[in-house]
Amino acid sequence: MLRTRLTEDYGLDVPFIAAGMAFVAMPPLVAAVSNAGGMGTLGASLVPPDALRSLIQAVRSMTQRPFGVNFITQFATEAHIDVCLEEQVPVVSFF
Repeated sequence: MLRTRLTEDYGLDVPFIAAGMAFVAMPPLVAAVSNAGGMGTLGASLVPPDALRSLIQAVRSMTQRPFGVNFITQFATEAHIDVCLEEQVPVVSFF
């Protein structure tokens, strides 16, 4: 196992973070990357807040490992951030 500040800070086995690719980085891919020891990232830019909650819960049903949610800044709303906070998403990033 390669130990780095990234792996230590986020509880990862490998220093790998998957890109939050819109329409591609959906729950199965996010969970697969996280289960493999990296950090999967859900691409959530154009997803309405209620659907975002469902996607986050779907990821959680497939992995207990850390994952993130990525937004394109111009499409993120306060409601999106609220969902991430309520669902206790470990990492939120912005493109």
